[in-house]
Amino acid sequence: MERVKVMHQCGHNTKWNIISFIEDKIGDGLIISPADLEVNKVNDLPDSVKSVSYFDPQYYLPTSEKKKLNSYPFFPKTYLEGRQYSTQLSYKCRFELAKECVQYQKNNNYKYIVIPTIYEENFIDNTYDELEQLIITPFIDAISRLQCNKPVLLTAMINKNQLIIDDMNIQLLNFLTSYPEIDGIYLIPIIQRDVSQKRISDINLLFSLMKTINALKMADLEVHLGYTDVEGYLLTIAGPNSISIGAYENSRRFDIKKFGQKGRTQQPNARLYSNVLLQWIDTDYIDSLFSMFKKANELFENNEYLNLMLRTSYNWHFTKKEPYMHYFTSFSHQVYSLHNTLQERYNDIYKTLINAKQYFSEISESGVVLDAPSSGGHIDKWITALNRYATFKGVRINVQN
Repeated sequence: MERVKVMHQCGHNTKWNIISFIEDKIGDGLIISPADLEVNKVNDLPDSVKSVSYFDPQYYLPTSEKKKLNSYPFFPKTYLEGRQYSTQLSYKCRFELAKECVQYQKNNNYKYIVIPTIYEENFIDNTYDELEQLIITPFIDAISRLQCNKPVLLTAMINKNQLIIDDMNIQLLNFLTSYPEIDGIYLIPIIQRDVSQKRISDINLLFSLMKTINALKMADLEVHLGYTDVEGYLLTIAGPNSISIGAYENSRRFDIKKFGQKGRTQQPNARLYSNVLLQWIDTDYIDSLFSMFKKANELFENNEYLNLMLRTSYNWHFTKKEPYMHYFTSFSHQVYSLHNTLQERYNDIYKTLINAKQYFSEISESGVVLDAPSSGGHIDKWITALNRYATFKGVRINVQN
């Protein structure tokens, strides 16, 4: 195994990611989001940043009218110059469109050339053929013609059925491993969570995702996980090359709604990440935790952002940068502390999970009753998923007495 890199999944307020990366030295690069940063601002990023980052073309919704996304001349809707988007029309200009997108990535000297994908609600028998003809073949052709010497990542979205249904998983893996021109997969899990939970707690799904990452790695492909949240820490056991960190939730879990028309959304409560609990805690609980739970100061990494937020004059709000800057720092340190052998990494993650379980129990005993989105209901299931994967890989598992 190798050190897992941490990439900033850029989104709304990309400036926070840039400040964290450049000034705080957090993370290994950016995953640039054209839906959130118009073309001129991306072009103005320092070469030192772009050379360790990659650009996600975000063709997920080709008809998107997002203003910033449409500032890029190679975005399908923009490229068609007002003509109504259709698959048939895209077929006619697919090679020219791919060439412009690849040329743009090459000119900006990104670390990788990224081949995009289109969001599909449900995969049917001919979906892979359409993706190959409409996107993959034209992009591979453009990469060859433009003599790009950068490694190539293929964007792949993976839903629950493709993970847990064996035939669909085999079909997906056969598809992703069939292109010798591809060096790695930019893998985006499309997984719905229970509305009352923040964490993925489906054991079979987590285990299947670990196995899929492992299968891609065994096929000598890089695996870069996009739109991951705290789950990324658990998934490092499967050996991905990188996981991602993002500010707002729509940069930590993929939501196609982000690329459509902006609708009215309910404002969430501010949350603070606990590296000990592997959870985001509703900040309504912070004062109670520090007054009722004697070990509260052990729950959060002590960095400059935490010190600022714990001042009595600080006004918690989900639009303020400090909770996210704290998360970038704390979570990255947590990932970087992992060992690089399978047994040792398993031991690291297992110990963190067992400690989290104990802390949640002690918090409850102190009289602080966390609501479901802040609770530790995922911990036991994560331990089971971790042990199941370790058993699958022949790793010696720990059994709690």
